[in-house]
Amino acid sequence: MHTAEVTDSGARRPAAVTVHIDELLADPSHAVRVVAEAESGSRSLTLLDPIRLGADPDLDVVALRLLTEATAGQVDLHWDLAGEPPWPLRTVVHLHPPAGAANAAGRRFAARWGERFRFGLCTYRRGPGFLALRDIRPDGARLRTVADGRWATAFETLLSTPTCPTGDAAAGRLLDELLTTGLALRLGAGRHVVLPFRLRRWPIPYSAV
Repeated sequence: MHTAEVTDSGARRPAAVTVHIDELLADPSHAVRVVAEAESGSRSLTLLDPIRLGADPDLDVVALRLLTEATAGQVDLHWDLAGEPPWPLRTVVHLHPPAGAANAAGRRFAARWGERFRFGLCTYRRGPGFLALRDIRPDGARLRTVADGRWATAFETLLSTPTCPTGDAAAGRLLDELLTTGLALRLGAGRHVVLPFRLRRWPIPYSAV
């Protein structure tokens, strides 16, 4: 869905991309597509429904995927919280913050999120045969590490699926390590999300990262 944007002078801007959470729940891969659509057309992206994080693992998977993709693409994202999430702010502070929330506790959380957010706080970069991870989110230990070989493959596996494959010992061990270091979040019902987003391009100025 799209909405027209018109400037004060009457000139038309590219239409904004909008999406309902039900569309994402019906097809989780839709999150990647709508972010790519907004990014490729230099358009804003608006999530039309407030999101209650931490209440439904299926919703958490698609909502956090949307936030991760939009943050990585530096998309102008507009969204609201339905209430205060049950996780510490550090868990999500590296992702694009909400504009507001439906209640006072959520608004306080959203305000703190907006104040502490900075692009590039928790990222990974792909190299030839390796992944470089960096976590400099506030209120926790800073981490820089490299995963290569089977660990890089296991990381990619964990990124691509919200459930750890049974029988994949490397992926299971790596998930445990990511959970321990705060680089992944367990959501319930056997689901997880990997929290760092891919640093695809450097912002301007690059020293901001």
